[in-house]
Formats: sequence, structure tokens, C-alpha cells
Amino acid sequence: SLVNPETRIPFNIQRITGITPAMVSKAPIFADIAQQVNEIFNDATLCAHHARFDYSFIQTELARSNISFNQPRICTVQLSRKLYPEHRSHSLSSIIKRLNLTCNARHRALGDTDVLVQFAKHIDYDFSNQQIEAALKPVGRSTALPPNFTRRSLDFLPQQPCLLYTS
Repeated sequence: SLVNPETRIPFNIQRITGITPAMVSKAPIFADIAQQVNEIFNDATLCAHHARFDYSFIQTELARSNISFNQPRICTVQLSRKLYPEHRSHSLSSIIKRLNLTCNARHRALGDTDVLVQFAKHIDYDFSNQQIEAALKPVGRSTALPPNFTRRSLDFLPQQPCLLYTS
């Protein structure tokens, strides 16, 4: 479903996605579908190209509807970098070209999701389960949280600069 962003869509985004203000004018606002989106992710993992970007949008919008979002995620950019280190670019367009994938609606949710499904099938063919599992494991140091601060509390931090007082 398209979502009415309740704000102006920049021209460059319209050009890239093909989504115009007329297309979203009668679409639901996110608050109207927030519970449905939350249910879609129940016991699911978000898989996206540049997952942190998509995750932050979903998390922020759900938080506006007082819904906590803390689902696991898989970033296909990071996965591509680990599985195909010999390639310089891991943009979705580069992956499409390199693996001869098809996309009927580039920069649109359904079209790009279809590409990720094709990518998953491709890596499933090219790599063993052990190689894929190893590539999915986090690399490097994990960030340490301050004492008495839980991961869940991260969901409720403000999205813009501010002063926080604690007692």
C-alpha cells in the first residue's frame, strides 16, 4: 500500500520512485495502518537493502503510534559485501546487473523486495548454509550500553536532539 506522508514529496524522490502527490493523496496515513504493519512484523525479521535506513523509518513511525519496534534485521548490503568481497559495488542496481536479476518497479517496495527474493535464491544456490550463516553473524565490537540502560529503552529515545533528565 502507498502511504500518505502528510508532507510534500521532494521532486527528486518523485523522479526516482515515480510516486506523485496525486498517488498518495487518498492513501492511508501511517497511523491508520500502524497496527497492521506491527502485525506483519510479529515474529519476523526485517530484510532490506540498507536495512538500518528502512528500519529507522518503520521504528519511528510505529513509535508515533506508541508501538515499540525491536525486530531482528538482515541488511543485504552487508550480506553482499561478506559473500562477494571481490566486487566493489554492492548497491541494489549493481547486484541486479551483476547477477542478472529482474526488477519491474525499481525504487518501489514491491519491486525491490522481489529483487531481494531473487538475491536470496541466488546466494542459496552459490553458498552453503554454513557460509550464509557465517555471513549473517555480526562482525566487530558490539556497542555497550550504560549501566541500568536496556535495549528496549532505546526505542523510546527522542529522534531529535534534546536534553534528557533522569532521576
